[in-house]
Amino acid sequence: MVEERLECFGEFQRETRQTLSLLSTRVQQLCEEMENMVVRVEGSYDALSSGITENRKQLAMLMQEIHSRKRTAPVLLSAPSTKPVTLTGNFSGHTGPIWCLTLSPDERLLISGSADTTVKVWEVESRKCRFTLEGHQDIVHGVGINGAHIVSGSDRNIKVWDIHSGKCLRTFDAHDNTVCSLVCRAGYIFSGSFSEIKVWDRHYSGIHTLRGHNHWVRAICVWNNLLFTGSYNRILVYDINDNFQCKATVTENCGSIYSIAVGNGKLMAGTYENLIYVWDVETLHSPNILHGHTGAVYSLAVRDSKCFSGSYDTTVRVWNLDTMQCLQTLSEHSSSVEAVISATYSSTIFTGAGDALIHMWNH
Repeated sequence: MVEERLECFGEFQRETRQTLSLLSTRVQQLCEEMENMVVRVEGSYDALSSGITENRKQLAMLMQEIHSRKRTAPVLLSAPSTKPVTLTGNFSGHTGPIWCLTLSPDERLLISGSADTTVKVWEVESRKCRFTLEGHQDIVHGVGINGAHIVSGSDRNIKVWDIHSGKCLRTFDAHDNTVCSLVCRAGYIFSGSFSEIKVWDRHYSGIHTLRGHNHWVRAICVWNNLLFTGSYNRILVYDINDNFQCKATVTENCGSIYSIAVGNGKLMAGTYENLIYVWDVETLHSPNILHGHTGAVYSLAVRDSKCFSGSYDTTVRVWNLDTMQCLQTLSEHSSSVEAVISATYSSTIFTGAGDALIHMWNH
């Protein structure tokens, strides 16, 4: 009995050793296979990493070249015969982004409002600052000229300044919310805020509160005795000569409207969605849509058949309103372009941006 048990135990040991030997051999094979896989993966990773690094180097060089070309010359997208817009000077002095611009009626003075809470009065010819108007406590979102007065909107207030002395003449509460737009035209002052536009006469008496919008009214424009106002997905048109009756409502799935301009028979709206919508101003139907900007279109100006658009993407684009094509891209600003205006009596445009600079251009 003992001998049989010893024999069985010996057989068990032999089988166990054989099994362990086989398992050891298999484990060794698996380790070798894993090492080979690691080598292959590391090789692929090294190749991929090297490729990525090389691509990044090439992309960096390409972006540097593009930036260099943008900074040294405008980009022409039209026929060579098109006269390019050229930079002729700049105004420096603000310490914060430029939010709004306007010109005096004789176009000798340029007025700017800034996030540094000041309004500056510039001499266009010399590009020197004549006055710095201080007193606002927040971003100056709108400036205008009412006779011999400069009018500026910031926070919930409107301030009135003497254009000759720079003295603040009065401050009055305008809205329950921030004044986000201000225009002086046709003998009135128009200020936009959340869901409303207020109308003030030239003596600063409030005569109308225009409602109908459901969001911030950031865009106001006056053309041919019509008041165009834009907010979210909506433009309302009021007749100034008919006691500010609403004459038209334009509804478009375009998002927030940040800028409006009228000219050359067209109504244009710049949107937060990087687009410019263009309607026939008489019919207000079936808009064309201008693509090209890669940031919100904060400002628009029209001169003859050209439209100038300023964007969060730091560029100003020049558009032909007859062909709906981009003629040129101006890339001199290094930050968001918040304000664009065009002179009436000369071929000059002014652009203000987040880099605290105002550029002057000839077109």
